[in-house]
Amino acid sequence: MIYTLNLDFYIFCVTQKGGSHNYPANTDIKHADVALFFNTKYKLDIDRSTITKIWQSREKWLTTLSNSNIFRYHSVQFPELDKALQIWMSQAVSAGLPLTDAILQQKGLELAQMLNISED
Repeated sequence: MIYTLNLDFYIFCVTQKGGSHNYPANTDIKHADVALFFNTKYKLDIDRSTITKIWQSREKWLTTLSNSNIFRYHSVQFPELDKALQIWMSQAVSAGLPLTDAILQQKGLELAQMLNISED
């Protein structure tokens, strides 16, 4: 199973025991509980050992977080298309559908056509 940077980073933040970067310390949580939470919420199959590996590489994630270039705001050229794609993605994730770059690009093109937005 492919895990995205965002999911890995969120898991790291949830299990962050020291509390940093606007995330409170969470000293009582067990890695198995975090895995259960994500498996239940997102219908995944994450093993406790995956959470442990992410926790063990916490320095990489802290470095990622401290790199201010990663979390820049980018304005959207077509806000209505962005919102439509967000809604579709939420529904697809809830339905347990796999999402790839190709699928997202195709759905974006379909939604753009429906909204009369040209590719230019």
